[in-house]
Amino acid sequence: MRALLKHIFTFIFVFASVTLANASAALDQKAQALQALTRAPGVALAVFSTNEFDQGAAGVRKLGEAAAMTGNEQFHLGSNLKAMTALTIASMVEANQLSWSAKLRDLLPEQAASMRAEYRDKTLLDLLTHKAGIVGVLDLSAILALPTFNGNPRQQRAEFTAWALTQAPDIAPGAEAQYSNGGLTIAASIAERVANQSYESLLSAKVLNPLAIPARFTWPATGSAATALTQPWGHVSENGAWIPNDPNAPENQFPQFLNPAGNISMTLIEYARTVRLHLRGLRGECTASPSQIVSNQTFQFLNTPQSNLLLSPAWLVSNVAGEPTSFFNGSAGTFYIAVAIQPRLNKAVVVAINAVEESVEFETAVSDAVLDLLEVESLSVFDNSFESCR
Repeated sequence: MRALLKHIFTFIFVFASVTLANASAALDQKAQALQALTRAPGVALAVFSTNEFDQGAAGVRKLGEAAAMTGNEQFHLGSNLKAMTALTIASMVEANQLSWSAKLRDLLPEQAASMRAEYRDKTLLDLLTHKAGIVGVLDLSAILALPTFNGNPRQQRAEFTAWALTQAPDIAPGAEAQYSNGGLTIAASIAERVANQSYESLLSAKVLNPLAIPARFTWPATGSAATALTQPWGHVSENGAWIPNDPNAPENQFPQFLNPAGNISMTLIEYARTVRLHLRGLRGECTASPSQIVSNQTFQFLNTPQSNLLLSPAWLVSNVAGEPTSFFNGSAGTFYIAVAIQPRLNKAVVVAINAVEESVEFETAVSDAVLDLLEVESLSVFDNSFESCR
């Protein structure tokens, strides 16, 4: 587990002004350029609107193997899953099963006496916007330092919740927010308690199934030898060289109790369907579509910053190149996924790389690529899942 759960949280966006006249003919070239710049084994890109989609790819699925990246493979989304966790909880808020303002002492009454006083008045929204101060669990060393949690993932999340609420707040003095995988895990555990369902079942029922997306709470190439050949491997950088991260090795397995914070794999077009929900909601479209999952008002809320760190319940939100933009970069240490949404321009983009290097150069190259892709003008419609509102 060389780099598991090293969340890469990038705020670097440098303005780029390249306009492509024909996205369909150019996205492969853009992928090739980013691959060359980052030296990554494989790169895939997607550009889409509310009803159009195009993609490009370059490189290979695994270093040392000949299988080329096509863009139709699965990619591990890492912390980009948090937006779907927030959407799942938002659907429960709309159903009056939960409240954004509900306090932890009321959501977890049997733990009210044992939890530290600092947490009792924290809210469900505080958990999702990283304002509760819950232990971060941001890297392998933090995972290894945790006590052992028993049972299935849902039971482990409940045990983690009880333990985490007895720990000192993991937030810098004077800080308004501090990023926490633990906070998302507790929010999911609360949702499980209310619905009497596992997080995995809730996410499938409320988000994945309506969008016809299979639930894959694992690395893309996990499973048989045949699967390992058809899906990309993640890679880590060691001494300037890329090292494939074996998805089946016991030491590389993602802790299942932390699934809500960032453990799922999707193809580009599957992930784009989840992002398109926000794009449509922010544009006020598809108000009567059952596949839109929550109201457009709720999508506006999910894309409203709640702290000076620009964090909304789903993303980071700010102006980028003069446009209101929701964006995020996520990684669980071996894949790197960047997403950006510009609703006024009806545009969203995804950059997916099957490798991670923790360097300013790597992160800047990805950020520049995101901005470049936001300038793409013309798209080709080739997937009927991107039809008009249903």
